[in-house]
Amino acid sequence: MRSRALALALLVLAAPGQAAITRSGSLNWRFDDLTIDGPQGRLRRTQFYQGYDLAVGAPLLHKAVGSLDLSGKFEDGADLSQTVNANTTRKQVMGFRAAADLLRPELRDYVRLSPNYSQSTLRMVGAGRDITDRSWGFSSGLSLPRLPALSLSRQYSSLDDPLDLNPMHQSVTSGRESLSYSLGPARLMLDHDNRRTHDRQGIQPDTKTDQKRASFELNYYQMKALPLDSLSLRGDLFRYETNGSVSQEQASSNINLRTRQFQSGSWSHSLTYGNILQRDNLARDNELSQNATADSRRAVRRGSLLNTLGVNQTTGRTPSQGVQEGLNLSLAFASGTLTSETGVSGGWSRGAGSSFLNNGARGLLTFAPRRPYSVFTEARTEGTEALGGARGGSRTNRLGAGSTLRPSQYADATVRWDRTHQRDHAAASTSLSDQIDLLSRLYPIERLLLSAGYNLGFTKSEPGGSSRNRTMRLSLEYAFLFGLQVSGGATLVGDSYTANGSLNYSLGKTELFARYEHRELSTPSTYSYLSVGLKRSF
Repeated sequence: MRSRALALALLVLAAPGQAAITRSGSLNWRFDDLTIDGPQGRLRRTQFYQGYDLAVGAPLLHKAVGSLDLSGKFEDGADLSQTVNANTTRKQVMGFRAAADLLRPELRDYVRLSPNYSQSTLRMVGAGRDITDRSWGFSSGLSLPRLPALSLSRQYSSLDDPLDLNPMHQSVTSGRESLSYSLGPARLMLDHDNRRTHDRQGIQPDTKTDQKRASFELNYYQMKALPLDSLSLRGDLFRYETNGSVSQEQASSNINLRTRQFQSGSWSHSLTYGNILQRDNLARDNELSQNATADSRRAVRRGSLLNTLGVNQTTGRTPSQGVQEGLNLSLAFASGTLTSETGVSGGWSRGAGSSFLNNGARGLLTFAPRRPYSVFTEARTEGTEALGGARGGSRTNRLGAGSTLRPSQYADATVRWDRTHQRDHAAASTSLSDQIDLLSRLYPIERLLLSAGYNLGFTKSEPGGSSRNRTMRLSLEYAFLFGLQVSGGATLVGDSYTANGSLNYSLGKTELFARYEHRELSTPSTYSYLSVGLKRSF
């Protein structure tokens, strides 16, 4: 096997046109130190990780024959987690892949043939367990002008894990054939996928799956004969078999259209409509879903007015229907110094034997007397109410206010307050919460960013009780001119805090990094993680 690989490599390197050879790769070295102090004592784990990968691309004997891509990788190390599992197994991963594109590049747009082979081994060092995965196959295609495009692929793979609790020796064969054809606004697509799983030990029976799909669609835009901006028609057929038994057989059709805008006095209107019809041939039932929306917009003094009316209906397995109306008004005063947005909405819906009314309203007022300074306040309410004596429904009211200050492009600050009141009629429960957020950022010198944030929240629930949460954040980032980046931060959440810092140095394709994180938890326990590494690309 080694002699074959060496001969293949020599053929590639000796091929004409060595200037077309491409190489890329990387190495990754990392040292991790993880420590947890808790009620059960101290747990510590250190680990060195190394990873390498290499990829080579070259003509296959000659560029007229095709091209060949070879790649390989090697990884060695354990996966350290925050639990510091003492039984964590050191793992080695070795992999190789070869893929070829036959024929010269100018012909691959019309004819394509691409064989491939790959093999990877996962070794549990110390446990004496190897998991081997092999795969080989090909993909091909034919795409000639004004003719249907065809594609065919086959893939064969095997998985061997003899030392597992349930030893596995499995082979999988999969295939795919597809045809697509486009002519003007029409497009036809046919797909066939099959898969066979074979247990080479003879313990489990073979499993075969077969999937077929056919789709046809028509898409029109800016139609001149009709007042339509777009029209889309689509039909789908789907069939799925397992071991020769049909488990799914469905058909569906879909229509979507949108009219061009048309005027009626000072109003500008547009209509949209869509439906989807689905049929389950095995259950012998149909489901039709339809929706339509009418948008009407007009200019008013100092702003615009938008009205939206929507209706929807579903018939079949889960019948439902509904109507929704919304009106939104946007205004601006004093050359945009004061702006407002207000809206109301209401609707009715019925489904699963129950009917509901829903309504809502919102308002937003923004005052910006100077460019770097703005103040806003908003209020909104939304809720649902059950009809006919049914249980259910809820109501949510929100109030908010805040301010933003941007004295320059190097500094900004934001403060916001929100109050939310929620009531659930079915559960006979209510909750009231207040939230305060502060955020500021500052660039005192070039390439230095300082940021700070504070969040305070109170919640009172009935039935239930009261709770309070608090979060504070500080962070620093600085980028030196010679490629060094430094960052650090701290976060306080309740009685727990996290501190972290990092150093990154980049020079060309080489990167050195160091990261440290320390957590103090309320359990009580502490968590410390240090990672130092080198990355190199070539």
